[in-house]
Amino acid sequence: METLPVVYNLISRAEWKSHEKCVAELLPMLKDAVCEAEDLIDEFTWHELKVSAEGNATSVQPYIDFFRSVTQGSFNKVTDIQKRLNTLSSQLKDMGIHQVTPRFDKVVRPETSSFPTEAKMFGREEEVKQLIKFLGVPAKRDRANSKRKRTRSAITGSASNQVNARHGKNETVIPKFSVLPIVGHGGVGKTTLAQNICSHPQVKSHFDMVIWICVSDDFDVKRLTKEAVQSYSKRDVVKDNLNLNSLQDSLAIKLKAKRLLLVLDDMWDDALRENGQCWNRFCAPLKDVLHGSMILVTTRSQNVADQVHTMDPIKLDGLKDTVFWDFFKHSVFGLNSSHIEPELELIGRDILPKLMGSPLAAKTVGRLLQTSLDATHWENILNSELWDLPQEETDILPALRLSYIYLPPHLKRCFSFCAVYPKDHKFQKQSLAEIWIAEGFVEPRVDIPIENIGLQYFDDLVNRSFFEKHRGAYVIHDLIHDMAQLVSKDDCFTIKVESDFKKIPISIRHLSILSCVKIDKDSLLSLCKYKNLRTLLCNKSIRSMVLASVMDRWCTELLRIRVFLCTSVREFPESINNLKHLRYLEVSWSCTFKSFPSGFCNLYNLQGLYASNCTLECLPNDLSKMIKLRRFKSRTLKYHRGLETSLSLLSYSGKFHHCWFEPRNLPSFLSSDEIPSSRRSVHMTPEVLTGDNKKKIGSNFSSLTELTIKHCNTLSSLEQFVQPDYVPGIRKINIVYCERLVSLSSFKDLRCLEVLKMWNLPALKRLYIYVCRSLAFIGKSEPGFSNHSHQGDSSSAGTFPSLTDLTISNCSKLQIVDDLPGSFPSLKNLKIFDSQLPNGQMGMKLPSSLEKLELHGCEDLSAWFPRCLENLGSLWLMEVTYCKGELSIPGHMWSSNLASLRLLNIEGCPDLVSVGGSEAIAGIASVIIDRCPKFEELEQ
Repeated sequence: METLPVVYNLISRAEWKSHEKCVAELLPMLKDAVCEAEDLIDEFTWHELKVSAEGNATSVQPYIDFFRSVTQGSFNKVTDIQKRLNTLSSQLKDMGIHQVTPRFDKVVRPETSSFPTEAKMFGREEEVKQLIKFLGVPAKRDRANSKRKRTRSAITGSASNQVNARHGKNETVIPKFSVLPIVGHGGVGKTTLAQNICSHPQVKSHFDMVIWICVSDDFDVKRLTKEAVQSYSKRDVVKDNLNLNSLQDSLAIKLKAKRLLLVLDDMWDDALRENGQCWNRFCAPLKDVLHGSMILVTTRSQNVADQVHTMDPIKLDGLKDTVFWDFFKHSVFGLNSSHIEPELELIGRDILPKLMGSPLAAKTVGRLLQTSLDATHWENILNSELWDLPQEETDILPALRLSYIYLPPHLKRCFSFCAVYPKDHKFQKQSLAEIWIAEGFVEPRVDIPIENIGLQYFDDLVNRSFFEKHRGAYVIHDLIHDMAQLVSKDDCFTIKVESDFKKIPISIRHLSILSCVKIDKDSLLSLCKYKNLRTLLCNKSIRSMVLASVMDRWCTELLRIRVFLCTSVREFPESINNLKHLRYLEVSWSCTFKSFPSGFCNLYNLQGLYASNCTLECLPNDLSKMIKLRRFKSRTLKYHRGLETSLSLLSYSGKFHHCWFEPRNLPSFLSSDEIPSSRRSVHMTPEVLTGDNKKKIGSNFSSLTELTIKHCNTLSSLEQFVQPDYVPGIRKINIVYCERLVSLSSFKDLRCLEVLKMWNLPALKRLYIYVCRSLAFIGKSEPGFSNHSHQGDSSSAGTFPSLTDLTISNCSKLQIVDDLPGSFPSLKNLKIFDSQLPNGQMGMKLPSSLEKLELHGCEDLSAWFPRCLENLGSLWLMEVTYCKGELSIPGHMWSSNLASLRLLNIEGCPDLVSVGGSEAIAGIASVIIDRCPKFEELEQ
C-alpha cells in the first residue's frame, strides 16, 4: 500500500491540475480514501493510548479488540482501503500527475504585459495620483527640466557623492532604488493599475527605462534576469546558453546611471525562499541604477509585501459603491449601459454587495447576466451562491483559487476547513488553531510545541491575506470565503435553512448548523447517515429533551467525530465514550450538568474540553487516564479537600493552563507546609498577596516554574516575589491587570526565565530586564498558549500605554517581543545590550514615539535595518555600537523618516556598508562613524 505521505504528495500535485475534468473527478475519491486510512490509524492509536492509560503495557487484549473491529468475516477494512488507494493513485499516475511540476497552467494564469487591456480604468484616480507621487515623478511644470537634470547628474555625479567622499573622481552613483508593493486579493485590479502607471505619459517621460516582467509563481532569478535583458535588447535575441553571471553583468552595464522603473507583476512567496537570498540575488545587478529608481511589485501576499518593501505597501481594496455600479453596468451592457430596465437595475443592485467591489467578480457575473436580459434569469443568479455559478478559467473564483493552489498542503487543509463557518464569522486565532490540531491538520514536531505550530499556520495564512484583522478578531473576505466553499464543496457544508438538510453531500466531513435554522428532531437524526462526519458545530439552541435523545444517537452512530460543539447540554449521554476519535468538545452556552458520565475518561484522544458556563461539583476519579488532555475550562471547580479526587487533581493540575484551573481554597494552600511537591504553578490574586503569605511564597515554592499575578491593584513593586533566591527555577511569569504597577526593575539573574507575559498594566513606565539568558518571549500574546482571558481585548495599544523606558541586557535567547508600535505606543527610550535582536528575520517596526535608540553588542542587524527606522520622526539619538550583521541605510531614510535626528553614533560595526552618502546625513548635528572596516563613503 502506498504510504500516506506519498499519497499526500500526489494529492498536492493533482490539485495543480484540478481544472482538468478527469483529475477533478478522481481527486475527491482519493481524498476520501486517505481520510478512511487516517481514521483507521487513529483507531489503532486509541487502543495504544488505552494500554498506556491503564498502565498495562503487557496486555495484548486492546490490540485483539482492534483487529476484530477492522476484520469482520470476508470484509477487511485494511485491504479495502489499500486497494482503493492503489487503484486511484495508479489512475492519476497514468495521467502523469506524479510528474507534474507545481506551476500555474497558462490556461488559468495568462501572461501579462505592460500594455493595458482595458479601454478605461474605473475608480482608481486617487491611487494613480498617489503612485505617481511615490514614484517621484515631478509635477507637470517641472517636466521640461526632468530629462536635462537627469542627464547632468548621471555624468557629473550628485552633490552627495562629492562632499567628504573618499574616492574623489572615481566616485560612482550611490546604489539607490526603492521597492513599492501593491498588495490585494486576486481580481481586485493590481495588474490593471500597474499597466496604467507604465503607460502614463508623465511616468514614461520621467524614467529612462521601464521594464515589465510577469513573475507569476516561478521566481527563477535567471529567467527573470534574462527577460529584463531581453526587454531592452529589443530585436536581439538573448542566447539561451548564457549563465547567470553573464546575464547579470549585461543587465548591470545597461542599467548603470539609468533611472529605472521595474514592474514585477504577480509575485508570490517563492521569491522569499532561501531566507530572502533569492530576492537579493535578483536585485544584485541594480546596485548602480540612478537615485530615484523604483521596483513596483504587485502581489497577493502580505508576507511578500512586508519582506521586500522599502516604502509602505499600497493596499488595494475593492471599488467604491458608486464607481463599482458604473463598472458593473459596463461589464453587463458595454457602451449601452446608460439605459437599463428598472426591474433589472433593482436586481443588479441587489447582486452588487456579493461582489465586494471586485472588478473581476463584476466581469464574471456580468458575463453570465448578459446571456439573458430576463428578470427570472437575473433572479436565479441573485439567489445562487457565487461559488456555485459556472465560471471560466480566468473568472474570479478560479483566479482566487490560484492563491489556494499555491499553499503548501498543510495550509490547504487548514484554510479549506474554514468553509464550515458562515461568512462574516469572527475567528479567534487560538481557538481555531486548537481545532486544526484536533482535526489532525497540524504536523507535530519534536522541538516545537504543537500549539505554537498551529498558531504559526494561522499567521502564515494571515500573511498570505487569507485572513484579515477585524476588531480584535479575524475575518475571511467574502470572495475568499466563496473560494473556500468551492475548493471544499465535497467536505464542508453549512446548514442555513431547514431545506439545506436535504442538500448535504454524502461525502461530507465537516458540518455546521447556524443558530437561525428552524430544526425538528427528525432533521437532526437524519445526520446519522453521514458516517464520515468529523466535525459537527451545532450553533442552534435546541430544547434539552430533544437534544438529549439526539445526542445519544449521534454518539452511537457518528463514530468518527473529532470536533463537537453545541450551544447547550443538559447532560452528556453515557454513549459519548463511543467517540474514540473525539479531540475537541465544547459547550458554548448553557450547560446544567455537574459531573461527567462514568465512561467519559475513556476518551483517551480528548485534547480540549470547554464548558465555560458549567459549574462542576466533581471530576471523575479516572481523570488522569485522559493523557492527551491539554485544555480544560469551566466556570468554577468545587471539590472537598482531602478526597482522593482533589489530591489527584492537584498532582495532575500541571496539565491544565493555570488561568483555567483556580481552586477557591488555593490561598490556604499558600500558607501551608503541605503543598504537594508536584505543584509547578500558582495563580496569585489580591487575597493571596496579603499578610505573611508574601514572605512564605519563596520558601513554599522553591520548585515554582510558573507565576501569575493578577488584579493586584495596590501592588507597586515585585521585589518580594521575583528575586532569584526565592524563585530559582521560575520559567514563566504572567502579570495581568495590576493597575498601579509603575516600575519593573527586578528582573535580574533569573537564569531559567523563558517567558515574560504581561498585559493591561496601564501605569507601568519602566521595564528593565538583565541577565535572563533563557528568556525567549516578552509581551502579551505568547505563541502556543491560550489567550481566553483577554480574547475580547481589541485594543493592543492598551497593553502598556504608559511605558516610556525599556531596557534589555544579556538576554541571548530572546526571540519575540510583541508588536512595539501597538503594545508600547508611548515608548521613548529603547536599549538592547548584548542580546539577540528579537523577531528574527521578520525584523521590527518601532513606535513613532521613540526618542532614543541604543543597540550594543547585538547579533544580525540585517533583519532590523533599515525597516526599523521607518516613521521615527521623534528620534533624536541613535547609537549602534559593536553590532554584527550587514547594515545599509538608504539615503532617503534620514530626511523622510528621521527628520529630528541630532546625534548619530555607529562604532565597531564590521558590516556597515552604507548610510546613503554624505549628503544624506549632512543635516545631522553630530555624526560619529568609527571602526567600521567596510564603510568607505566617508572618512572615519
